[in-house]
Amino acid sequence: MAEFLNWQLARFIVFLMLFVRVLAVFSVAPVVGSRAVPFPLRGALALGLALILTVGMPHVAVQYTTGMGLLWAAIQEALLGVAIGFIALLLFEALQVAGEVMGMQIGFALADIVDPITSENTSLVGQIYYLLATLVFVLIDGPMMIVTSLHGSFAHVPPGTALASADSGRAIVELFSVVLLAAVQFAAPIVVSMLLVSIAMGVIGRTVPQFNILFVGIPVRTLIGLAVMVLALQYTVYRLVGLIELLPGEIETVVAGFAG
Repeated sequence: MAEFLNWQLARFIVFLMLFVRVLAVFSVAPVVGSRAVPFPLRGALALGLALILTVGMPHVAVQYTTGMGLLWAAIQEALLGVAIGFIALLLFEALQVAGEVMGMQIGFALADIVDPITSENTSLVGQIYYLLATLVFVLIDGPMMIVTSLHGSFAHVPPGTALASADSGRAIVELFSVVLLAAVQFAAPIVVSMLLVSIAMGVIGRTVPQFNILFVGIPVRTLIGLAVMVLALQYTVYRLVGLIELLPGEIETVVAGFAG
């Protein structure tokens, strides 16, 4: 009887560790982690997924028996879950930052709106690109990629054994550099085209002083900027799909850093 109770206690601890990691991922990951999704719903999804994973999880030896030990293990599990969700969130932030830069370049700097997801002011173009990233992410089964990577993380790092290391932090920093470069590439067509428009307007203003550059320049920049955005949309989606497809490998690299 005592052996059965010990086994049940071990399974319950495994379930708790699973629930903490899953809930941490769902709290940060794009789409499901947004403020548009109520926290009780996120908790219910995490609870259901944790129960399913617990049923299929093989027996794991419990390393912590004291309250402080369990708390430390839960903190490490939460850090791992946040890291997994943050990796996916970085891609969305890159596209939104690129959209904000493009919005300032084409004259939409004053057209800020309140983002219902973050409750913060954001540029109109940035919000459009964020919604575009969400649409592409859902269409190519991005959420399933995260769930699959989350399930695979338990094979590399069993519940209750996660331990943050410098390798995991280094992997996130390297991914941040890749995402920052992608943000520059997303905004490059608009920035370059607006630079050429500014040079052309400067030449016209010098050669024809009677021409009202301020009156004509703003609508011209807006029209050309919108046209370039539409023309570059295919490249933006193609590049975004490539970045999303890198998620499983990047998540696996970060998870390996928590293997201790």
